[in-house]
Amino acid sequence: MAAAPAKNIVIIGGGIVGVSSAYFLTKHPLYNASIHSITLLEASSTAIGSYVKGGGFIASWATPKCIAPLSFKPHESLAREHCGGKAWGFRSVYTVRSRG
Repeated sequence: MAAAPAKNIVIIGGGIVGVSSAYFLTKHPLYNASIHSITLLEASSTAIGSYVKGGGFIASWATPKCIAPLSFKPHESLAREHCGGKAWGFRSVYTVRSRG
């Protein structure tokens, strides 16, 4: 079988989607750092801005309701893998929402 050809992957945008795409591409079973490269292009600084609806937290009541629960496990897993508590202040908190 012939060796896989080298791939140069370019991701445009250094926000949460671009950075996450780059990160998870490196975790793909077919990704090989010796023959693949990932370049992230960003007009300013990587992850400097904030997505309009991203408040820096995940809440089960956030909309759309079907998306929020899907984020809990990856956030916890990434925080565990990369010492998120020390590296970026990751923590789980429980809150109560009341309507008055």
